[in-house]
Amino acid sequence: MAKRPLDPPEPVTDSLALAAQAAAGDKAAYGALMRQWQQPLWRIAKRYTGDAGESEDIVQEVFVAFWRTLTKPETEGSAVPRDVGAFLRRATLNACRDWSRRRAVRAFFFSAIPFDPARDPATPQQDTANQTTDLETLEHLIAQLPTGLKGPLILCALEGLGQKEVAVVLGLSQKAVEARVARAKQMLRKKWPIAPTL
Repeated sequence: MAKRPLDPPEPVTDSLALAAQAAAGDKAAYGALMRQWQQPLWRIAKRYTGDAGESEDIVQEVFVAFWRTLTKPETEGSAVPRDVGAFLRRATLNACRDWSRRRAVRAFFFSAIPFDPARDPATPQQDTANQTTDLETLEHLIAQLPTGLKGPLILCALEGLGQKEVAVVLGLSQKAVEARVARAKQMLRKKWPIAPTL
């Protein structure tokens, strides 16, 4: 039996057709494309960063950059990607990595980020006053994983993509995706032994 993703599937509107219309200057088509992909990309960014507000900014950056790519003059190499979904997911993960780097630089120059014991990834707690759902706890722990493990785990375990699809999105071999997902799950189990099965 196929594993069901935790989130609903993406809309079935033809992303490639909308992107082609947008490349021809159709802003309404680009608006439809943004509405189609906004939630799926936001989920990826939120699970990567652990921050809802930053994730909104990341997705906006991705959409602005994609619009520029689509509307570049042909002489500058404007082209509609063959797999719009893979392109947008990869762009979102790249933007998340950039966000992580900027955050690390800020932390270096402005001292360490204040420690909040209530959000300690090593000891996730669920008190009655401020109860954290399993998914929120899981997303918080995923945000603490090494950069190379986050993308494969988010796309496979939480977004419901197959390993072959994830390999295309990330430019990895299927074996590498499988190994990274297994490593990420192993690290999560160490931090949260009672985690729900991914």
